[in-house]
Parts: sequence; structure tokens; C-alpha cells
Amino acid sequence: MKIKIHTPLVFTTLMLVLIAAMIVIGANYPKDVRLVPFIVGTPTFIVLLLLWLRYTFPQSRILNSIVLLEATDGIKGANSDFTGWGQVLNTLGWLLAYYICIFIFGFIVATPVFLAAFFIQKTDVNVTKSILIAIISSFVIIRFVNSLGIDLWLGAVPKFLPGIIGGSIIPPL
Repeated sequence: MKIKIHTPLVFTTLMLVLIAAMIVIGANYPKDVRLVPFIVGTPTFIVLLLLWLRYTFPQSRILNSIVLLEATDGIKGANSDFTGWGQVLNTLGWLLAYYICIFIFGFIVATPVFLAAFFIQKTDVNVTKSILIAIISSFVIIRFVNSLGIDLWLGAVPKFLPGIIGGSIIPPL
């Protein structure tokens, strides 16, 4: 008799334990330092918990249809077990272009533009929904980062709209 190990469930369980430990240990850090484990750990823990629930209760309609879809659903050409160099280089190109756009135009402008462009290009979501999702998610991310008192890079272009685009001082190399 062969014992079948459900590898994704085991890996997700181990990751849940690791992230939970990071959050618990991070609670003992000094006030200024504990921010990063909570910012990174809490959303990661929530997503891993949902994934773990999905693997544990595969018959649950709610988890399968509403909460989590397959990781490859909606992404064109992602149903293969093998990822070719073309897709890897394409993703690296998207990341490089995003970083360059952030440097030139700033985080507040680059994030919604690239999220919308990525959704339009890589998913089956229509243009209107892609733009709406990009604007809403960017607004939430930017408001969250601002609520933590973190100043966002406004871009290397000359000051165009104060506090939104341009006017950041380029650091010396």
C-alpha cells in the first residue's frame, strides 16, 4: 500500500507555522521594528490560512468558488507544469519596466498604470474592470502605506503635481 502525501497541504501547513512564528516573535520586537513582521506576516498568514482551508476542505463550495480560485485561473498560457524562458523573460521585463516607471514617475502613478496594463494584457478581465481593480487596489495600498507614515517616492521628473508626481531628489550613486 502506497501512502499518498498531499504535498501542497504539507507545504502550506509548514508555511503557516513559519509565518505564525514570525508574527509571534515579531510581537516581542521594539515598537519601531515590529511593523515589518506585521505588515508582511498578517496578509501572508491570511492568504495561507485560506489556502490551507481550501486544501483541507476541498468539497467546500464557498472556498472553491468565491474565496480562492486556482492560481492559474484567468492567466493566459499558465496551465503548463513547465514555464519556458519566454514567460520568465516576459515577467522580468514587466518588473523592470515597473521599477523604471516608479523611478521616473513615482509610486503613486506607476502602480495603477502597471496594474491596469498587467490585468489588460495577461488576464481575461475586460478593460473597464481591469482599470477599476487597478485604481481601487492602488488606492488601498497607497492609503495604507501613507497611514504608516511612510513617504512614497514621487518620481525623478520635475515637480508636476505636488505630493503626487515629481520632485523627488535623486540619490547620488
